[in-house]
Amino acid sequence: MFNRQRALIALVQILGLSVWFSTTAAVSSLRSEWGLGSIAAGWLTASVQIGFAAGAVASALLTLADRIRRQRLVAAGAGCAAVCTAVLACGAHGLGEAIPLRFVTGFALAGVYPVGMKLMATWSESAARGRSFGVLIGALTLGSALPHLINGLGPLPWRAVLGIAAALCAVAAVIALAALVPGPHLDGRLIRPSPRYALAMFADRGVRLTNVGYFGHMWELYALWTWLAIFLMAGNRRDATVAGGIAFVAIGVAGAAGSLVGGWAADRIGRRPPPLAHSPSAHPAAWPHRCSSPRRPRRWSRSWWCGVPR
Repeated sequence: MFNRQRALIALVQILGLSVWFSTTAAVSSLRSEWGLGSIAAGWLTASVQIGFAAGAVASALLTLADRIRRQRLVAAGAGCAAVCTAVLACGAHGLGEAIPLRFVTGFALAGVYPVGMKLMATWSESAARGRSFGVLIGALTLGSALPHLINGLGPLPWRAVLGIAAALCAVAAVIALAALVPGPHLDGRLIRPSPRYALAMFADRGVRLTNVGYFGHMWELYALWTWLAIFLMAGNRRDATVAGGIAFVAIGVAGAAGSLVGGWAADRIGRRPPPLAHSPSAHPAAWPHRCSSPRRPRRWSRSWWCGVPR
């Protein structure tokens, strides 16, 4: 039961988060059809990030994950994200329609990934929590990279890429609603909404430093996820199919491997040493890129990504 539920939670993350970078994977086709510049195309992804941040803050302030059954919250978030992505794929014809839909998609995904972490925690004993979260975050990287794999399977139009991602996200909603249940380590206390929780975060030094460190890490992490496939196409003059395949391996496969190793190390040697060891290793891996032609990005992208802790 333990392993089955953990596997289902990870599967929901892979499928549900496939809509996150769907426009990024298909940006070449989008720019061609809509005549978008670089800045306008960037907003298609930035609006998701802003929506996710807004949704996460709203969920935390309202303590939704402690007041609503978590599997229902995950299902609702995945379902909403799937609908928004499907509407974008079927009926959008410009940024005026796309950006609000992408914002709501990000807002809805705040009910999928963070709440999925809380569900995973209910199925994980403290001594094995690093491995459990390594699996979950590995699923995050695979799901986020999945649109690149979809795009890499053939020269698909952007509406097809988004449509497939929306369908996968809808499957995640069904699985979450039908099969996910909280585990035996569930904290059943009812926590009422209060603004003081945000203030308490800044008052607690350990929590504050963790959040600041995570903010800095995510700043560069999501920049790479957004930029890598575009860089590969521009630097090596590769088509979207080849760039998508390389991006999936660099982000999804290597990222999942790094997450699993990091989770295992966290259980074996403690929670602090793995990120302290991995973070410096990511920077030397990027030095060849800084000092060489952008036409040779593939090797450094793989080595850099394995060194980035999620």
